[in-house]
Amino acid sequence: ADCYKELGNFGDTGSKLKESGECFRRQDAQRCVEVWKEAVEVYVEAGKWNRSGDTMKMIAEMYEKPDAGGLMCEDPIMEALDCYQLAADYYKNESPPREVATNNMLQKVATLSAQKGELPRAAEIFDEMARGYLDSKMLKFNARGLMMKALVCWMAHGDMVSVEQKLAEFSGLDHTMGGSLEDKFINEALAALKDHNKDAFGTAAAEYNQIKKLDPWMTKLLLKAKRAIPEEEEEEEEEAAVASHEAVVPSGVWRDAPPRPLEEAAEDC
Repeated sequence: ADCYKELGNFGDTGSKLKESGECFRRQDAQRCVEVWKEAVEVYVEAGKWNRSGDTMKMIAEMYEKPDAGGLMCEDPIMEALDCYQLAADYYKNESPPREVATNNMLQKVATLSAQKGELPRAAEIFDEMARGYLDSKMLKFNARGLMMKALVCWMAHGDMVSVEQKLAEFSGLDHTMGGSLEDKFINEALAALKDHNKDAFGTAAAEYNQIKKLDPWMTKLLLKAKRAIPEEEEEEEEEAAVASHEAVVPSGVWRDAPPRPLEEAAEDC
């Protein structure tokens, strides 16, 4: 690699660094990542965006592995997320842009963002991707699935206003959204959340799952939204506390209790 670099042959320099990383891959993951990052720098300097994206994607996959603890970083998932974002940027710079590869990387960014609790970021990425899909004759039929993911992210975040607003926007952008299975589920789930009805929420999810299988990622987010619904006993206790407090405290002094922390999703809906 050093010899090719001295000769100014950046393409072969990057290729040899990439091959070198492959040699380290099983024995020294940290060294593998370091060498591949060197290869990316070479490719970027040479304007080889496709190779830059491919190599950065490989680095992201290394960080995302369950055994990534051997890598020298505090948070492997966040590192993977950042690398997938860079890979998307590189693919986008290619002429013509590699749209499919870019979208695949952005989906990884959104998925990992939600996993790390960055639900608004994930929702915005899915939202932007869905709008882009609608402009493509080949991809527009997949837009509704991305809209569904965006809406579920907002739901899990507890932002019902955004769920309603985005659902209305999506229905206006995509004529197939209104009256669809996704539209029916979101409206039923939204009504259940407003009514604090866990059973209705679970029923809506189960009915959707019978027709379209919910993947584990989506299931965890829906479970997060469901577990934010207070139990009936809690609501009754809170109402009793409010009544008791208002009997001795002047009107306007009472403050609502803070929301109950959400449990981590660890089982299916």
